[in-house]
Order: sequence, then C-alpha cells, then structure tokens
Amino acid sequence: QAGIKYATATGAAAAGGAGGQAQGPVVSSAELKKMQHAQREHIQQQIEVLARYAGINLRDGARAAEGQQASAEQLQHKLDSLGAELGDDYAEGIMPRFDALKARRFDSSWNWARQDTYEWIQQTIVACSSGAAPLAIDDGERVHQLQSCADEKLVLLLSGAVEILRAGASTALEPALHLAERLHEACKQSLHSQPVFREMSQPMQPQTRISPTGSVDYSEAARAGESTFGDYVEHMKSGDFDSAPPLIHLREQEESGQWTYSELLSAAYYAGLGDLCGAGVTFAGKTALVTGCGRGSIGADIVRGLLMGGAKVLATTSSYSRTTTLYYEDIYRRYGARGSELIVVPFNQGSVQDVEGLINFVFGKSTGSRNTTRGLSWDLDYVFPFAAVSDIGSVITNLGSRSELAQRVILTNVLRLLGGIKAAKEQLRYPGRPTLVMLPLSPNHGTFGGDGLYGECKLALETAFNRWRSESWKGRLSIAGAVIGWTRGTGLMSANNLVSPEIERHGVRTFSPREMAFNILGLLHPLISRIAHRQPIWADLSGGLSHLKDMGKIIVDERARIEYRCKVLQSAYQSGALDMQIRNSEDEGDNVPLINSLKELANEAPSDTVVSGPKLEHPSTSNIVRAGPKLGADGKPHYLIDDIPDNEKMRLIRESGILKKYSKNKEDGSGSDVEDVEGDNLQALQDEYDHASDIPQWMDALIYTVALVAIYGLFEALVNQQYGVEITIKEVLQRMGKIAPALYLIVYVTFAFRKSRIANLLMLLAACVSGCYFIHLNLHSPRLGIMRRAPGLVTLWMYFTFLMDVRPAMVNAFVVGLFWMLDPFKQNI
Repeated sequence: QAGIKYATATGAAAAGGAGGQAQGPVVSSAELKKMQHAQREHIQQQIEVLARYAGINLRDGARAAEGQQASAEQLQHKLDSLGAELGDDYAEGIMPRFDALKARRFDSSWNWARQDTYEWIQQTIVACSSGAAPLAIDDGERVHQLQSCADEKLVLLLSGAVEILRAGASTALEPALHLAERLHEACKQSLHSQPVFREMSQPMQPQTRISPTGSVDYSEAARAGESTFGDYVEHMKSGDFDSAPPLIHLREQEESGQWTYSELLSAAYYAGLGDLCGAGVTFAGKTALVTGCGRGSIGADIVRGLLMGGAKVLATTSSYSRTTTLYYEDIYRRYGARGSELIVVPFNQGSVQDVEGLINFVFGKSTGSRNTTRGLSWDLDYVFPFAAVSDIGSVITNLGSRSELAQRVILTNVLRLLGGIKAAKEQLRYPGRPTLVMLPLSPNHGTFGGDGLYGECKLALETAFNRWRSESWKGRLSIAGAVIGWTRGTGLMSANNLVSPEIERHGVRTFSPREMAFNILGLLHPLISRIAHRQPIWADLSGGLSHLKDMGKIIVDERARIEYRCKVLQSAYQSGALDMQIRNSEDEGDNVPLINSLKELANEAPSDTVVSGPKLEHPSTSNIVRAGPKLGADGKPHYLIDDIPDNEKMRLIRESGILKKYSKNKEDGSGSDVEDVEGDNLQALQDEYDHASDIPQWMDALIYTVALVAIYGLFEALVNQQYGVEITIKEVLQRMGKIAPALYLIVYVTFAFRKSRIANLLMLLAACVSGCYFIHLNLHSPRLGIMRRAPGLVTLWMYFTFLMDVRPAMVNAFVVGLFWMLDPFKQNI
C-alpha cells in the first residue's frame, strides 16, 4: 500500500549465487510526494483548528497587506499625476533647504580691521626698503573703511606703530610713518561717531568690442563725465526723453489710484542720494533680511552697503556650500563695519517650509548658547525679497514647470513671507516699528518676451500698494516699490550685456549692480523711510526704460548686427589664414597640410594624409555658426566668405594692412612671385572696391546714361547758339531722347567689362578717334551740319576717358593733345 516493493527470495539467492549484490527496497517518487502533500494538509488543518480555538484570524495579515498595496498604488498614482501636472522643475524647486544649524555668523570686523591695517603699513615698509614706489596713502575708500571699523584697541595699536616708526629715524620709512600717522588720526576721530555708508567708487559704462578675429568681448569701464557718484546723481535728475520725468524719480498715488511723478518726493530722494555719496548715512542698530544676494547680484551690493553702515544682515543663499560661505566671509571682511553682523543661512524661497522656518528663525528666541542658537530674536527693519528664478526662452506656447516655479518664487512666496512677518510682529506685539519692505518691480511687462511669467508676476506685486490699505498693513509693514531698470551682469540680465551699449544709444540708462543698489539704498534714507511709514512709495529706477518703444525689436536687431559682424570678421580671418599658408607654400607637396587644414576649417573629414602643419584655430562666439562650406545650387562648395559683399571684403583687407605690406615689399624687391601675383589681385580688388556698390548694374548704367545725355544736350545747345541758330528746349529734349537708347547700350556693355584689358584697349582706341575727330571738326569745319556731330563725339570722348584706368586715360590725353598741336590735316582742308 505504501508503494514499497521487495525483491523475491529466489531472485535474490540467484543473484547472490551469481556473485552479485543483494537489491534493497525501491520507493516511488510519486508516492512520496503524495504522502508529503497529505501531511502538509493535515498540519494546515491542525493549525486552523488551533487558531479558531484561540480566536485568531489567520487572514488578517493578508488583508492588511492587500490594503497597504492598494494604498501604495493610489499614492503612486497621485504622485505620478502631480509629477505630470507640475513637472520636475517645480517638484525639485520647492524642496526645503533651510537649516538653522547651518547658520554662519560673521561679526569680527575689529579683527579684519587690524589685519588690514598691519598689511597696509607692512606693504609700505617693504616697498620703501626695496626702493619701489610706496603704496598710495590717499586711498580714501580704504581709509574710510578702517574708520568705520575702528575701536580703541586699533587706535592704541596704531599709536604704537607710529612710535616705533619714529624711533627708527630712517628717511626711507617716512612714507610708512606718514601712513601710520594718518590712519591713527582718522581712526581716533571716528571713535565717537557711528559708521556710515558712503559710496566712493565710480560709475561704470558698458563696452562691447568685436575683435578682428570675430570674437566678442564685453567689459565695463569708468563712465565718461561721471567721475563720482555725485556726478551720477546730477545726471539722474535729468531725463533723456522729451517731456518725460527724470531718469530716476519717485511717484505718489493720486485719489484715482494712478501713480504720477512727484517733484517734492523726488527732491527729497535726490537729497538722500546726495548724502549717500557725501557725508554718508548710518544703518547702525538696524536689522535687514536680504534674499537673492548671490555673486554679481543687486542684493549682494545691498548687503555691502548695509554692512558698511553698521547694520546686522541676514543673507540667504540657495546654493549653500563652502565656496558660498567663503564668498560672504570675503564680503564681510572687506565691508563689515563696527557693530555690523552678517549671518548666512541656506534658504529656498520656493519652499513654504523654508519661508516658515526662516520667519521662526528671525523672530524666535535664542537658546542663549552661541553654538546652539535656534533664533535671532530680531525685529526686522528692512526686507529685500530679491530672490528670483530665470525662465529664459519660455513663451506662451511652452509655459512649463519652470515658469510656475518662477511665479512661486517671485510672487506667491514673497507675499507669504510678508504675511509671516506681519503675523510674527502682531504675535510678539512689536509696536511702532514697521518693517520697510522693498518690493522689486520691473518695467518689463512682457516687452522683452521669452521670459515666462516674469512680467505677470511683477505686475501682480504692484497690488501690494493697495493691499497695504485694504488689509491694514500699516504699523507692521511699510511698502516701497522699486521699478528696477536694465541692470547689467545680474542673473536675469547677463545674457543681454552685449546689447547694453545699443540700449544706451537710444537714451536709456543701464546700471551696474552697484549703481542700482545705490539707488535702492537711497530709499532707506530717514527722509524717505519716514514718508514710507505713512504711505507706500513708488520709486521709478528704470532709467527711462519704460519710455523706450520697440525694445524687443531693438534687442533682436542689435543681436543680429553683432552676429553678422562676427560672421564677417571670422570669415575674413579664415580667408587670411588660408592665404598666409598659400604664400608660405613653396611647392605642390607643401599644399597637403593646406588642403587638410582647409577641410578642417570647412568642417569636412580630412584625408588619410597626416597633417604636419600647424592647426588653425578660430575664435567663435555664442549662437554664431562656425564658417564651413555648403553645397550651392550648382553642386559646388559654397563658403561663408562668398556671402560677404566685395566692398566689405575690401574694407577688411584694408584694415588688415595687407595692401601696405605688399606695396612695401614690392618697393624694396623683397616680395616673392606669389606675393606679386596676390598683390596684383589685391590691387585689382581694391580698384574694383572703389567703384563697388550695392546698386545693380542696370541701375548704374541708367545713372551714367542720364548724366551723359545731359552733357549731350548741353553741347547741342552750345553749338546751335554758336552758329546763331534758334533751338527750343523741346527740340533739345527730342534729340536727347533719340540718343539715350544708344548711349545706354554703350554704357551697359562697357561698364560691365571696364576692368578688362581688352576693353580698356578698345575704349582707348574709341576715345582717341572721337577726341581727335572732335578737334579736327573744331579746327577745320565751319559748317553747321558737320558741327552738329560734335556733341555726340565729345560726349563719348568724355565717357571713355572717365571710364578707363589712369594709364590709358593719360595715353588718350597725350594722343589727342599731340593731334591738336600737329594738326596733320591742315593742308587738306
């Protein structure tokens, strides 16, 4: 029954008797599996009986797993839907980054001041000892910064340095002694005064240069006519547009809700700007929050100004790293004043969690330990929500995830940040000290194009002026809207740096980040801030940009002009490089590197021949296609230089100096045969350029014909008047009309081949015949009928003489003059 079979005794004995081994029992595998299955079923039944007896449901775990699986699938579906709806940029851009434990604090201005003082004096001593020119001791900006950081210990150290240098009694150290004495006196005088921000740099202007090789270089240089920011303020008071307000000014809101230019508020603003570059303005005891203050931004220069004035600044960065913190450390080292403080924290303005965490960090209570501070216990005086996300290239047909992220950063969370500050001040009951919020507005309300929802966000921020009244912000928040103009070099505008000079040629003022920060810091002047606490302020800092029409077209046209100019110069540079190789090639074998270099420049695959010559490198610019051959309609290679007009080629050749070099080599006999041939070709090209124009040939012929017909009519009238024959204007015009077609045909044919040697010889022959015949008629023909041939002859003679080259024209003049003097037909007439 169990499926076990035994061998029979007879078989076993026979097998044993035969000398084999005895065979054991055999078990069937099928029967074994059947027994195991029955055993498992029996065990399962026993488990279920025991579970029912104990009151345990064996399916609970399976049901829970099934529920969790269903929930996971639903959550994944929601995540997929959100990802598809919001996009990757939005999902990644709203991730929180704020961490109070990562806050970096810089407040040791006294230490940096001492180090800078010692370095300055030591560098002067070294320069004096080595005989080199000592460093200038009249660096007003550096002296002013040391005054702002000075304390009693620094004055005491400077006093000791003066005594040591005096004891040295060395004439070589007199510059160092004078420097130490000046610093000691300046720092001593500043001990009992607050540090002030005073702008002592020079305004800058944009410069876009295109090199002869076709590369574009953008730089900034000191602006002509504005040696100081005082000159800058005077210039900003004026306007470059007719009947328009000054380049920067303040506006006030009328009862109708419109914002109009206020001469009174603007005068107060200009006075504040004058103080910023004159006596200075202090920010001592003030606290400020600045977002969006990365390298090269307006916010970074605002942080600089606040620190110079002695303020405590909380700066946020979305790219928190060692490099970033070292950058902010350098800012504080260079500009931190006495009592100032700079705190840097990671922050993402696109994250709601970060906005809430930042507000709690600012207004939260400190734990007392410097290393475990979880709150600053500040009451903010100024807020600059300048963080932004660039969205270049987004138009109405491709608004996507990044556009919505930019809207969240620039608009939505700015309002959340202001709301959180207002709520915190109400909760902590900070009375009578409203926070001045500097809203970054823009004149770009879609005029640039291709920047996503930037214009819409900036327009929406303007509603804060009305919200200030309708939502009772007064006493907690004060609003100043700064309409920021064209600011060069910032993250949003750096791509347009190249066209900045062209924008300024249209009367618009473009600003450097420091100049725009100076304009904004002027709104913190006590004169303006007190007004802002009573009513919102609109500061138009656009530099006239809002009055510029067709700005988008101007930018596109200027970019196209720069690209075309680079294209021309790159092609000329390529052609010149190839010509140089041709001149340096002595035999046909040397042209193998030339051919491969030519293919390389043309973006073609080189041959199998190894190129041993130098590789030609050509500079290029962004968005400019490198020159290379394309197949034309005739199937032949068409090079980029073929698209350049001949007159433009000739101008570039003249600028390169090749013609001058050829003429010099030809004069001293140092030029090779190849150079002579090329020089002759260049000379021919120059001669052709002298007459080249963009006018078509038929139009050239028509213009010449009109002039010749007029000359013919003049001579016709003179001949008839000489013989006393009356002729009307109508008759003259009729004769001019008859001869005009013939003259046009002659001009059209000869003008096309005017550079041909054969054509010059034929024109020389025709000029000599017509000129000599005209002299003959004039000397020996008294008859009016014959003299009427003279107008046509003199017209052709003048035309051919004008059209020929100089040498054939001189031969013609010699032949006709000789004919007039010899008069070979005087005996026969």
